[in-house]
Amino acid sequence: METYTDACNGVNTWLNNRFGLIYSDGVERMCERLECFWLIDQIITSYVPSLQKLWQEHGLLLVCLTKTEGTAEAVFTVTVDIDTPPLIIQVIPYTDIPMNVKLYWEIDRLFLPDEY
Repeated sequence: METYTDACNGVNTWLNNRFGLIYSDGVERMCERLECFWLIDQIITSYVPSLQKLWQEHGLLLVCLTKTEGTAEAVFTVTVDIDTPPLIIQVIPYTDIPMNVKLYWEIDRLFLPDEY
């Protein structure tokens, strides 16, 4: 299976969704390939104010959706780095997303690690 970062070469375009979230064209391709636009909606409806505040305190944030092996469940986390405890954690009881997802949040933008 190809990954959601295939052919990613940095940010070419910043996009706005209907609620004003700014995200990269790589995030758009990822959502198309993995059929997970719901993840952007989840971030907007639940986390944008928290992400903005945490970014002011910590800088660049790692936003992850990690599948729970053997189930349809996943865990949404926000951390400062891969080896630090989560600042935000939420269990997603059901998702059909086929793989784990990692994104970065900086200032007010969401983008792929390969676009950093």
